[in-house]
Amino acid sequence: MFACLIPPSEKQSFLEHVGWDFRSDDLQPQIQSISYGSGQQEVSYLQHGNTRGAEPLFHLRFHSNHWPSSIEVAEEFRLFFNLHHDQSRDVFLHCDVDGREDDVVIVRENEVRMKLAYLARYLRAKQMDLAVQFEGHASSTHQLLDLGLEPTKTSDRGDNYHYELSLSHWDLRDQFRSVSRLLGKSIMACPGPIRLDNPYARKHEAYADFIVGIDPEGVPIRASCNCDGDEGRTSDFLTPVLFKREVLQKYFSEPARYTVEDGRLSCGGLWGLRMDNDHPRRVGAWLGDLGHLNSEEQAHWRAFNVVPDERFSATFITRNIRGWFADPAMPDLVFKRLYSRVNEAWEKRFTWSLWREPHPQDQYIFNKLHVSLGDEQSEFDEQTLLLAKLLVDFLNEEKLAAGAGTLAPDAKGIAKLAGFLTQTGMTGGEAHVQFLRDLQRIRSKGVHRKTDEYEQALKKLDVAAMHRVDASHRLFAKAVDFLRWLGGELGLG
Repeated sequence: MFACLIPPSEKQSFLEHVGWDFRSDDLQPQIQSISYGSGQQEVSYLQHGNTRGAEPLFHLRFHSNHWPSSIEVAEEFRLFFNLHHDQSRDVFLHCDVDGREDDVVIVRENEVRMKLAYLARYLRAKQMDLAVQFEGHASSTHQLLDLGLEPTKTSDRGDNYHYELSLSHWDLRDQFRSVSRLLGKSIMACPGPIRLDNPYARKHEAYADFIVGIDPEGVPIRASCNCDGDEGRTSDFLTPVLFKREVLQKYFSEPARYTVEDGRLSCGGLWGLRMDNDHPRRVGAWLGDLGHLNSEEQAHWRAFNVVPDERFSATFITRNIRGWFADPAMPDLVFKRLYSRVNEAWEKRFTWSLWREPHPQDQYIFNKLHVSLGDEQSEFDEQTLLLAKLLVDFLNEEKLAAGAGTLAPDAKGIAKLAGFLTQTGMTGGEAHVQFLRDLQRIRSKGVHRKTDEYEQALKKLDVAAMHRVDASHRLFAKAVDFLRWLGGELGLG
């Protein structure tokens, strides 16, 4: 089977007979030479290798040496949908305005599978038909007579197809005694006239309503997030809406797709949401901003919507109402802000960084790091692990050891840091070094099957009896204390 694009004006000529009109190498760029009886020769360049207006949807590439053959999707198709080639799977992906990925084309050794919706859009955009050519053979070890058949040749033709089926005797001194052949063509017609279809225009099927208050009888008051009227934003736009902090779990779980940062959630460069995530119990957003999310995202946020039982954080109000700068208060947000600043200050003083850059496969760690959102042990374990990785595993042990003085043969990263701090005259860091040891111990005892040693490690930091959110909050707060102390020693204001 082989298919390509042809102008609708070529349809009747294409279906006139069942023999193939085009093969892959017919559609490659080439130079054509035409000689006339007068001896005159005309040479021209054919971008798609033919004069009938046919264009490739994909190419079959063959070479005359040891290079392997391959199937390549036409560049114009890939560019039209801005497809990404996942080479590990040989799949071409499309990313929509909301960051959702879709497998558009799957390439295998001897086939190409393409989603019909994209093919139809492409045909409409180019105002061309898809011309399909097919040929199939089937052989049998039985004579036609034994199968109750006779040699025949039948054909059928309609508006969009033309095929021929033949049954024949076979006698070429092999095991087969009869054969059939199906040869033909079919047309997938252009779906309709060309039209403007902006793939990055967000389309709302509906607008969700959110709890924005409670009436005197205790019944929740709901309001639609459709706050953009024909003449601009309505007065309901700046209505506070609150959510459980677990609403962010979806986004933290996919750090390659989403970024949760101080005051903002974003999906790559596709969409963003201004939000208040500097509150210890809630996440907040303006009602009108929620209306800019697609229907699927609105439904997700609605599932975590709660009756307004808190105010927005002071940070959010200062930034968004007063228009002033304000630092965050939540320890995970403060940690992320300080971590890079301290590392830069360290490098400025010592010419090398205290914490090494993460391996590409560890790039997710910083985006995924957060104070636990719920009382889940698994989440607490994960966040403790990530915090320990950033503070301990990423230490530049080789450089620290070189300036740490005499060390025990089995000295690890924290011991090397302690030695270096002492050698460089940084005082008052003993409690912070002990915190790193305690954090590493919780991480170590929590990764494996938990025993009493894990409980003892939690008790050492006074978090054993705490709700896991509060325990996580305390660990991050201690990490922030360490960064602030170290920043002070390095001269950060």
